[in-house]
Amino acid sequence: MGLSLTDHLDNLGPLAGSAPYVRTPAGLMGQDLAPPRRDVEREREQLRRYLDGLPQAHRARVLALADQLPPLDPRCRISVQVPARFEAEYLRRFLDVYADQRDVDGSPLPPGSFDVLVLTNRLAGEDPDDSAAVFERFRAEAGAVGAAFHLVDVVLDADEPYPLTLCRRLCADITAVRALRGRQRAPLYFALEDADTVWLDPRQLAIQVAALDADPALDGVRGQQDRCPWIMCENDLLVLLRRSWNFTEAYFMRESLHPHRNPDYDFTWNRVVTSGWNTAITAEAFAAMGGYTPDRRLGEDVDLGERLSCVRGRWDGPVFRPEVGTVGALRTRAEGSPRRWLLRVAADVEPYNRSGGYANFFSADVTARIKSPDPHDLLELARPSARLTRENAELFEDVLSGDLAFTRKVRKRRDAADEQWRWVCLALGLRPSDWRVDGDRVRLLRLDALAGALAGFRARHRGRPPRIGESARPTGRIPHRPQEETHAHPSA
Repeated sequence: MGLSLTDHLDNLGPLAGSAPYVRTPAGLMGQDLAPPRRDVEREREQLRRYLDGLPQAHRARVLALADQLPPLDPRCRISVQVPARFEAEYLRRFLDVYADQRDVDGSPLPPGSFDVLVLTNRLAGEDPDDSAAVFERFRAEAGAVGAAFHLVDVVLDADEPYPLTLCRRLCADITAVRALRGRQRAPLYFALEDADTVWLDPRQLAIQVAALDADPALDGVRGQQDRCPWIMCENDLLVLLRRSWNFTEAYFMRESLHPHRNPDYDFTWNRVVTSGWNTAITAEAFAAMGGYTPDRRLGEDVDLGERLSCVRGRWDGPVFRPEVGTVGALRTRAEGSPRRWLLRVAADVEPYNRSGGYANFFSADVTARIKSPDPHDLLELARPSARLTRENAELFEDVLSGDLAFTRKVRKRRDAADEQWRWVCLALGLRPSDWRVDGDRVRLLRLDALAGALAGFRARHRGRPPRIGESARPTGRIPHRPQEETHAHPSA
């Protein structure tokens, strides 16, 4: 379960509000009303204090793992960090995608300007997969760029309660040690990734660096995330499941709903939500907020943005006002595997169900069922929902009703939630006459309207995925105060 604002304030202690920003007509300013600025020496000192404050056993482990790797190249601007648990089937494509990252002008990134750390991991008693061999083959074939890629292998305790959070934490902490040993010449940024990222904008790293360099008030950025439309388009329910949520989340992020403008704001959702992929944060901000919360089983990626907003927030009398404006949005786009969501429509396995400590997410059985990058078997299993029909329409209404219920929970006021829901339906291609709400249930009145929108999506996306190094669409920076504008139709 996510943490509340009160939980974060308690966990952060004196760090809460320790580096507040002040909102002015000229933008976010420091407590002294001076414009924020990057400072490499200040960053290094912040990293030293952070590492010195780590629990002794964890710090010793981090130092031992960092000793296996070279220091960061002094020219490195961004370090990609990716935990990989039994990801041999996906790992080579992930590595190839990052090996072809380009500068904003389309040229290959300069040597030494970026670094990729893969942390393979398993529980004690589990046999390793072929990830190490896949990685070594990649290094042997990658040429000069292969020097930017590194791998460490970690065996976790068999009963480790927070395996993913611990691996994220190890990646970041190892990078912090390597940065201090490497004496960076310019500010350093951490790029967070998942090993099942199968495609990303070829200029993603360069755009992340440029955006963070251009606005020192930003502590982080997040790009757009999708789940391989060329696969999703084969199942109508999967498309609706993801697009309905995409549009719902996008509306939550509007600046008009942020804390400084919305007294009914939701601490978790009314912000640009940080994620475990297509997200980057500054090394200094990471250290300033004390790194990852060590005891959050899942949602460790969302947690980063929440903690940042508390460090940058301030007290207004007895009320604490979080500052969510230091995480901005980018138009960079990345494609993660739809495997968990395919299993959701194929076998009704909710990926992030909280029961049993997120048992579905960590289940060995689920892990085994989603490891193959070939979606054929899951698509076959999900065939009953491949096309919207009168016989399965209830499944589609379930999806819409779930997102409506969540919208009402987040927005608190029924009229505001219902106004947002009308916008989501329009974005999905549904006119007001195509649906209605009966209590808490969304009813589809004209199946052909939604079926037509889904068919349009299928026509646009069926076929081959983008090639590595190929841009799917123009990319660039969205101002970090999200614009009040409509988003793309689901067929985009």
